[in-house]
Amino acid sequence: MQGKLKWKAEQFRHLEDVLRKVRGEFKESEKQWGSDISTLVDQIAALETSLDSKTRVAEEFRSRLEMCSQVLAHEEGRRRNLEAEMADLGRKYGDVVSEYEEARMLV
Repeated sequence: MQGKLKWKAEQFRHLEDVLRKVRGEFKESEKQWGSDISTLVDQIAALETSLDSKTRVAEEFRSRLEMCSQVLAHEEGRRRNLEAEMADLGRKYGDVVSEYEEARMLV
């Protein structure tokens, strides 16, 4: 009976040692987990900041592209008008030259 009691006490001490070890490992794991979470939160914040910055730049580029597109459309309209005006002036010049040639032949 004495031997059995001694064996149980030894087993109990062993279990207590294992429990202390497991609790220590658990606390270390909690610390590491907290550190990992902190690192992840910092990385997420940095990524959000980077995304916000890139979104602003993309929006600025979109706005500039839209403005350039409007300016280009306006300039293309002006070019078409000038081409039409040049064609009209070319026809008028041709008419004047023809009238001049006819008048010259009459003289």
